Amino acid sequence: MFSSILPSMYMNGYLKSMINFPSWLGKNSTANKRERLMRQLASHTHLKISADRHSLVTDYVPVLRDRLCRPLVEKESDGVR
Repeated sequence: MFSSILPSMYMNGYLKSMINFPSWLGKNSTANKRERLMRQLASHTHLKISADRHSLVTDYVPVLRDRLCRPLVEKESDGVR
């Protein structure tokens, strides 16, 4: 009983804004997914590329994205082959 009465007594008042917990969960999940993908990319490329994760993101990933996506954009389904 005290575990529910005392905290509410000490925290008297009201919330001034809505709780954004669900949106935080989504953003945290997305951030964790991107971090996991970057770790995987760094671990697969560490033998050929001498860059840390930050350098990989800023220097290599934009070039890789462009080189991988350009055939799909230009040739659509024929760019897969």
